[in-house]
Amino acid sequence: MSKYAKYRIRQDPKQGMNPVWRGIGCILLVVVPLLAFGLMELLVPVLIKTGKVPYQLVGYVHFPDWIRSLPGLGLQRDDHIQHRPVYRKSK
Repeated sequence: MSKYAKYRIRQDPKQGMNPVWRGIGCILLVVVPLLAFGLMELLVPVLIKTGKVPYQLVGYVHFPDWIRSLPGLGLQRDDHIQHRPVYRKSK
């Protein structure tokens, strides 16, 4: 046995993740955002009508003019953007 000899210690190979869990994770990556969007589409109009959420919070973000002039943001023109209607309080 020399002073500088290298010995390998035998280790059991790690077992990988079961492929079923990877499939479940992949499905969840698709299903969770779809569920969140669907629930938002269903619940936001109801919450606005009940008055629990002010209608001003549901509108679109309007950027200041100085942000539009920054290079690389692609905000030079927004004529091509289709805006959804803002929910209004019913009288």
